[in-house]
Amino acid sequence: MANPHPFSYLINSPNICDGVDVYIIAYVHTAPDHYKRRVVIRQTWGDPSYYDVAVRVVFVMGRTAGDDQTSVQKALEFEAAQYGDIVQEVSYVPH
Repeated sequence: MANPHPFSYLINSPNICDGVDVYIIAYVHTAPDHYKRRVVIRQTWGDPSYYDVAVRVVFVMGRTAGDDQTSVQKALEFEAAQYGDIVQEVSYVPH
């Protein structure tokens, strides 16, 4: 059977909707090193307290490339632990 989702998670936030009857989930495609942009979203329209219904924002991204990959990844893991709203996936090539 073919895997319809050929990705594996580096970071996942499986509990983002726990205990809440979510009305809207907004998926925001972003890059790992765009921390400041994610902060602005969290402080503005991405803040669930602004709404009368349950809204969740999930930041979805891949892995960064380049020389600073390790430092960006460590910062992203810290951010994910703090906010719990990040999903990071990498594709894999089946053998």
